[in-house]
Amino acid sequence: MEKSVNEQSSKSHIKIDDIKRTLQSGDINNAILLSKQVLDTQDNNQNNLQEKNEVLYLLAVSQRTKGLINEANETVKTLIAADPNHARAHQENGYLSLSEGNKSNAATAFAKATRLNPALLSSWQKLAPLYHDLNHIEGQKFVTQRIEYLMQLPAEIRGAQDLMYEGKLGLA
Repeated sequence: MEKSVNEQSSKSHIKIDDIKRTLQSGDINNAILLSKQVLDTQDNNQNNLQEKNEVLYLLAVSQRTKGLINEANETVKTLIAADPNHARAHQENGYLSLSEGNKSNAATAFAKATRLNPALLSSWQKLAPLYHDLNHIEGQKFVTQRIEYLMQLPAEIRGAQDLMYEGKLGLA
């Protein structure tokens, strides 16, 4: 039985990598299709929860990128309900709030993402102008300092920090 669980986990990682590559190549329709296929075939055992959450995140990104904002919002809500500490889910919630023109909600979501994962440079970068627009001057100063700090770090260190905060120490 152990072997089949490991084989299934390995297959999930391959699928996740496939989804990432497909999304990065700009083939959004296929990224959505692959994500839904993986979600439809995954068991709900404990070993698959992290993979399932990763696929939900990639699905939400794909949906937002394609302009399917309502679907992306539902996917993010599902993901946050399953894992309230998923930093990238809150980051995606921030992007969705921005696409809807809700700067206050976007700022709240990006701030939550940075609290959960202080290495999420893109969330910090979105937060700075939002704090400016919302007249949160002290927050903007802090965010700007954090961006400067992260930008001076080598990309490999930022990547390792990101993995650490995401609970993937083995990959860091």
